[in-house]
Amino acid sequence: VFTEKKFYDCLMHGFLKLNDFDMVIFDECHHADSSHYYNLIMQDFFYFKKDPRNHKPRILGLTASPIKSKIGECDKRNISTDIQEKLQNLCNNLYSQFQCISKE
Repeated sequence: VFTEKKFYDCLMHGFLKLNDFDMVIFDECHHADSSHYYNLIMQDFFYFKKDPRNHKPRILGLTASPIKSKIGECDKRNISTDIQEKLQNLCNNLYSQFQCISKE
């Protein structure tokens, strides 16, 4: 269990390797954009060093609010498309698929 910065630092200094893990869980994963450490971990260690011969961990991102922006900040004419684009961007950043748990 690490904070995102501590995990990034351990990877950066070679104390840990991402391929040593079977699964990495990012809590509050909706922060995985721009220069947040979740995104930096993915860019610098998951994608950059991606090699089919190396084992890469599964990524599980958890959040109760997958979209950081408020609904009022979305384009009201295309709110459904805007939300889908934001979710797809998050999934792309985490090399993951979006799964919603509902009452159904």
